[in-house]
Amino acid sequence: VKFSGPNSTWYRPETLDELIKLRTSMPDARLISGASTMGFLPKNPSGNVYIVTSAVSELKELKISSMDKLDCLHVGAGVTVTELRELLELKTRDEIPCSILRALLDTLNHFDIPSVANIATVGGNVAGASPTSDINVFLLAVGAAVGTRSHDAVRTTTVDQEFFPGYRKTGVKANEIITHLSIPLSTNSKSTFAESYKEDQGSATVNAVFTVTFQDGSDVVKEANFAFGGVGATPLLANKAREYLAGKSWSEDTCSKVCSLLYEELGLPQGSPGGAEQYRNCLVTSLFFRFFTRVADCLKRAGHTGSNSPNVDASVLPVNYADTARESIQVFEDPA
Repeated sequence: VKFSGPNSTWYRPETLDELIKLRTSMPDARLISGASTMGFLPKNPSGNVYIVTSAVSELKELKISSMDKLDCLHVGAGVTVTELRELLELKTRDEIPCSILRALLDTLNHFDIPSVANIATVGGNVAGASPTSDINVFLLAVGAAVGTRSHDAVRTTTVDQEFFPGYRKTGVKANEIITHLSIPLSTNSKSTFAESYKEDQGSATVNAVFTVTFQDGSDVVKEANFAFGGVGATPLLANKAREYLAGKSWSEDTCSKVCSLLYEELGLPQGSPGGAEQYRNCLVTSLFFRFFTRVADCLKRAGHTGSNSPNVDASVLPVNYADTARESIQVFEDPA
């Protein structure tokens, strides 16, 4: 389908092959899925030529598949935030707290405007490459993969620090189409914890996704990955903290050292774009402390804490308001 006007031309292919042919013949045309971020993008270099991907059914797949002998959640690039959230709400009913899928659901719940969540797609979030994108920070933390296709190649690229080479840039080539995301699911949910956090005050937004895997039956870290958004031109990994945590017990001393490493590696200097540098620096460490306390509580409940286990501060743990009795008193003044 083609729509032409005095100022722009729009194409709407219905199959992936048609989409790839259009992309090959017009590599500078702007791809549109939900169009939820068009207002933030620079002027289209193609002269207002757009290709709408919403009718391509191959980009709407949602399934559990296998990649490198690991179960993965296969999410088509055209799947909307609402569609993925509805699936996860069903899948996570029996999941333990702090699981990978629950962390993904928490990430999607940051899209708190229904009109945006109903049209915003996961592939569009990756292509937009916003440094505060909740989805991109999650993909970076869990080591997800992005599948792409062009007229002559099929590629799978791991989402790592190199995948986002600069502000609103990705490792996707100009003639490629993002077809799907592969999100690895933990093979041992009892020893892997993941959570997603976001703090937003005006333009000072910091979001983070933390994952940590422990050695079986202990509080000794096997592997950890922390990703942050809003502290640079791209989503960032806390590499120093990851390297330090391997082989360390989950203790208060460990927490203090990680906070120092996070500030050392991700601390924003004065004059950084976005402002509120001190506030955002505080958010980086405070978000980690919330995750640290949450995981310490889970380890304590599972009986996997050692002699140096931290004291859990219940004030930073999530509250299940459904199980909390609520009372209120309203007093009105008689105007007479």
